[in-house]
Amino acid sequence: PESPTGFHDNLPIRRGNIVACYVSEYKDEEPQLATITNVTDADKVEVHWMRGSYADTWHLCNIKKGTPWIEEIPKSSILYQVELSRSQRIPEPMKKKLKYSYSRL
Repeated sequence: PESPTGFHDNLPIRRGNIVACYVSEYKDEEPQLATITNVTDADKVEVHWMRGSYADTWHLCNIKKGTPWIEEIPKSSILYQVELSRSQRIPEPMKKKLKYSYSRL
């Protein structure tokens, strides 16, 4: 079954997975990608935010030099698991899916 955000509940949430999220605090940022760094409890995950865009490459983001931007977010804010291309870009089918999903939030 799908959650209200569109995330499939049967997808494994594992450390190291890259996920697309919707956190309302960052609603002007689209897409919101992060790497799961820890599954903190049944309802929350810790993520290391990523920086990039639909047309650009993605890499882990720091708050300041040497300080990773790590934050705890609700699992319910995860939309999809994302597999980046070898060049660290979002594949075209996923771009379309994300743009559609963000337009409906």
